Amino acid sequence: MNAALFVFCVVVGGFGAARLGVGLFAPEGAAPPALTAPEPESEPEELWDLEYGAWLAESCLACHGAAETQGAPRLAGRPAAELRAALEAYASGARPHDQMGALARSLTPEERGHVAAWFAAQPAP
Repeated sequence: MNAALFVFCVVVGGFGAARLGVGLFAPEGAAPPALTAPEPESEPEELWDLEYGAWLAESCLACHGAAETQGAPRLAGRPAAELRAALEAYASGARPHDQMGALARSLTPEERGHVAAWFAAQPAP
């Protein structure tokens, strides 16, 4: 099967971050090849703006900063995919917590990714 290769760019958010993708066009009548989305762990770090993530995470540091506060765990060095999944669960209500739910819902999904990436990039305690 001959397929034509194409490259596309999708802008993610409004802060200059972009995602570059590659795809295939299959000939007419042929089934396109199966393409799967990357797992959250495999997302390149370039997708996330760590400076913007640091700015967004300022309010998080009151509870999740250098020392555990009110039973809130330190988040520095934890895997970004784990942190992002937790924020998504708080935002959707799948993981109930009044304060975290409200904070997570105040962020867009892209902003949750920036925050998760920033915490993951910090040195673990």
